[in-house]
Amino acid sequence: MAGLRAFFRVPRRASGLPWRELAAVLRQPALWLPVAGVAMVAALLLEAAVRADRQRASLQYAAMLRTEAELIRSRIEGRVAHAVAPVEGIALLVGAGRLPDAATLDALAAGLAAREPLFRSLAVAPDLVIRSVHPYRGNEAALGIDFRADPAGQEAVRAYEEGRLVLAGPFPLRQGGVGLSARVPYREAAGGSGLLSITLDFEALLQASGLLAFAETRRFALRPRLAEGSVGAVFLGDPELPPDHSLMLDIRLPGASWEWRIDTAQPATGTVPPSLRYGLPAAVMLVLLVAALAFTRAWYAHLARHDPLSGLPNRRALFERLEQRVARREALAGKCCLMALDLDGFKAVNDRHGHREGDRVIEAVGHYLRSLGEAGLWAARRSGDEFVLLACGRVPGDPGLQAVVAGLPAALRRLLGSDFGVSASAGEALLDAGDATADQWLKRADDALYEAKRRRAR
Repeated sequence: MAGLRAFFRVPRRASGLPWRELAAVLRQPALWLPVAGVAMVAALLLEAAVRADRQRASLQYAAMLRTEAELIRSRIEGRVAHAVAPVEGIALLVGAGRLPDAATLDALAAGLAAREPLFRSLAVAPDLVIRSVHPYRGNEAALGIDFRADPAGQEAVRAYEEGRLVLAGPFPLRQGGVGLSARVPYREAAGGSGLLSITLDFEALLQASGLLAFAETRRFALRPRLAEGSVGAVFLGDPELPPDHSLMLDIRLPGASWEWRIDTAQPATGTVPPSLRYGLPAAVMLVLLVAALAFTRAWYAHLARHDPLSGLPNRRALFERLEQRVARREALAGKCCLMALDLDGFKAVNDRHGHREGDRVIEAVGHYLRSLGEAGLWAARRSGDEFVLLACGRVPGDPGLQAVVAGLPAALRRLLGSDFGVSASAGEALLDAGDATADQWLKRADDALYEAKRRRAR
């Protein structure tokens, strides 16, 4: 900010703020190098902070996901275990005696339906063929199913052969809907054998456990674990879910096990990470602060070497340039021409029109001399109405240098819109091997200027 205040404290030229000088400062690479460096470091730090924020958010999301999924898993395991427990008890009773009659089985089914919302039916399959189903109404289509011939009966055959409970499904039910079936073999004391089966409503299980609501916003894949240790096809969820970047849980059920993989990739929420929400403004402010400091330094450096009124290099910059040339006088001797230029009639402008108009004249002269840079001429304001031109590759009397002096009155009339009667006198001096200092070279140009003025005065 100090640089900006310094900029606006600069004495004004007649046309307003020194925009040309400002543009010259802004074009300096040295001004933007620290700004670019700080901006790059700020961008890298901001990127690292955003990456850390996203990683932290991802870990938090994965932890929340695991907590939610473990709650659903416990509900599924608990509800299924509670729902299929009676079938093993019935099988034990059958083993101690014989199958209950139809009325008893209907009563058992009614009691199960009353206390367990997942319950659909209780079926008896002597010799692996369903002969009775309870309740009968709504489940008539299940009668007569031969598990040995039915494509979906492989789990039932395995339960019978291995003599243990097996949970089959989910699969479409002939009586409608999707179900799970817990099948346990029985053997009567009299020698008869078969399967007892409790069928559960799979869709009701999804609703009761919360998995149905979970599926609306989460991507997952649920598949059975097979007896040989591999996994089967996905029966619920996305079959294309990649195994990496996913959370895996085992759902252990009576007579079955499921593999549950859940995508842990956090869905886009449109929420700006805290590091970006707070870090970006801070980074921008830091870059702006560095830019202001760099501009302050560059602007003060510019002011130290430039005349604020004409916009030309000042006396300090002039002597720095001349000393550089003098230091190389052995190589540049006879090749660099120094022209001392003095305005004629300028004092009359100040006396007659005031200093404001005099400032306009100096500004116009500066504009004219700056335009000579394209011709390889370097101009500076020495003091007051005294200017200097440095032209390497030119000699005294060069037509181009004479044209500069001769063209000044016309240029002032064009720039100022009126004729103040200002012209210029000039004296030239070539750099000589004997010029040990800039002062010596400049004095010879001044002597030539005074001689030219005396000749004009005659």
